[in-house]
Amino acid sequence: MPELPGNWQQASRNFTLIPVLSDPAPADDWFGRTRLVHQAVLDDFADLYGYQVYACGRPAMIDIARKTFTATCGLPPEEFSPPTASPTRCTRGQGARHSSGDGRLDSDSRLDCLRRLR
Repeated sequence: MPELPGNWQQASRNFTLIPVLSDPAPADDWFGRTRLVHQAVLDDFADLYGYQVYACGRPAMIDIARKTFTATCGLPPEEFSPPTASPTRCTRGQGARHSSGDGRLDSDSRLDCLRRLR
């Protein structure tokens, strides 16, 4: 588990890290969840009304997550950031990452954060 999000999880009962790789390579030695990241969110959250989503990564991943979450899960469009697909790079150390196939983890494809509004 990445150290920083692991610390957040230990410090707050309101934070849960769920690492997901969409296509881990054998060299990744991955035993966690495997799924497209937006599909993993759908598996865990059928209703996203009352949440905010912060996403970064490849435009196709952002676009399908935005379209799916707003069209089928009740997420208000203004609660998805960025509002349109854009080639946003994620900074190192945030969230779970997609395997690049060579044993490294790639920060280009991931959904950063799902936050419940109060």
